[in-house]
Amino acid sequence: MEDKHLEALTQAEFYWRKSFYEGRLTKLAYAEDLHRYGIFSLNQIAKCVRMYPAELSRHGLSRNGKGGRFEPESIPSLIHLRKQKLKDETVSTAMVKTALDSGTSWACISYLCGIAYSSYYSSGGSPLTSRIRAQTLKTTEKQAIVIALRAGANAALLAEQYKIPTAYVMEISRAHANV
Repeated sequence: MEDKHLEALTQAEFYWRKSFYEGRLTKLAYAEDLHRYGIFSLNQIAKCVRMYPAELSRHGLSRNGKGGRFEPESIPSLIHLRKQKLKDETVSTAMVKTALDSGTSWACISYLCGIAYSSYYSSGGSPLTSRIRAQTLKTTEKQAIVIALRAGANAALLAEQYKIPTAYVMEISRAHANV
């Protein structure tokens, strides 16, 4: 199963684990190796090798990959998702949620693993869809939730209407109480 993305993710995981104990020159060599794949942004490479992006720029590395919120802790999940994608298996919603919870954005997961960006938005009602929806509520929608709760609306019904967890409705209520 030869794949550029899978190989890059595997190398990134290896370098992330090894770079904790390595010196600056070794980390720069790791960064150069990851840079040649052309998949990771400089910020993502810097996180993988535990350096600052400015140090990599000064070393001569330029931007060559797509960015996005990325945390190296999610790399094992990304590797698993990429393998599922390559085998044409159904991508595990739980594994996507694990990657999201570890700090990597849905756009970054989609790009690095080759999963269609819209694939989980279309599966209405799944926990992943609710989580993604919860992250993209507009300010006016949050204000409407707070006003409805003050008027005596049921939090569970609001959660169902906005397709978000009830706990998130209560969190919005606490966070936007000054509306």
